[in-house]
Amino acid sequence: MSYLPWRRVGSWHCLACGECCRKFTVILTTYEYALLTNLFGQRVVELNSRGDPCLRRVQGVCVFQSSEGLCRLQPLGLKPLACKVWPFKVVEVKNIGEAGEADLFIHGGRAYRVYVHSSCNGIGHGSREELVEAIKEVIEIKRNPHRPQLYSTARVKERGLSLRGLTSTMAYALSARLVA
Repeated sequence: MSYLPWRRVGSWHCLACGECCRKFTVILTTYEYALLTNLFGQRVVELNSRGDPCLRRVQGVCVFQSSEGLCRLQPLGLKPLACKVWPFKVVEVKNIGEAGEADLFIHGGRAYRVYVHSSCNGIGHGSREELVEAIKEVIEIKRNPHRPQLYSTARVKERGLSLRGLTSTMAYALSARLVA
């Protein structure tokens, strides 16, 4: 499995298949680690072999993946940055000559190298326009991780979860249900 230059992908659309939640470990930023452990307790995180905080996996899947394969954190506005940008890899380049034709993407007057992970089931689905919109959005999310997603994730909304009025007791109860 490797990354492909975005121009060689053709089209892409998130299928909400949940394979990324089953195949990969999600490394958290310091902020995400603090926020999620404050809301849900230490039971939702673990350390990888390098000591990085990650979302806990239970029976091979992310602790926040629903039985339908969807992210329970997304409707709460808590989806980690690593998940928001998946399956894209975006690196800003200072000199356009540093990027090849197949990976070069210009957005907002800046140049980027953009790749799509070859294991994503969404490759070959959707349209070229959706791929371009998703890449623009991922670039903007990397600049502002709290920006909501539209194109770079499935447009499926999970019902019944909201942070409004969530107390620490409720968060613990939710985490117990998620981790159980």
